[in-house]
Amino acid sequence: MIVPDEREQGAEEQVEPGGCCCGDPYAGLPPEVRPRPATRNDGLRQVTCPRCGLVYTTNRGIDVCIKCE
Repeated sequence: MIVPDEREQGAEEQVEPGGCCCGDPYAGLPPEVRPRPATRNDGLRQVTCPRCGLVYTTNRGIDVCIKCE
């Protein structure tokens, strides 16, 4: 004999109106009002190597790429 799980017997999750149970505080807001996630660049910048013209991303202080250095 198979005994049904406790969750199937009537224990239902509470869902807040206008949102879901995942914990998103902005779930009830329209998409155009929700705050945008912060961009993460970790100090990186896009540079062009003055010697070969390679466009790359770096956090170093000089603009010359590794190959040309």
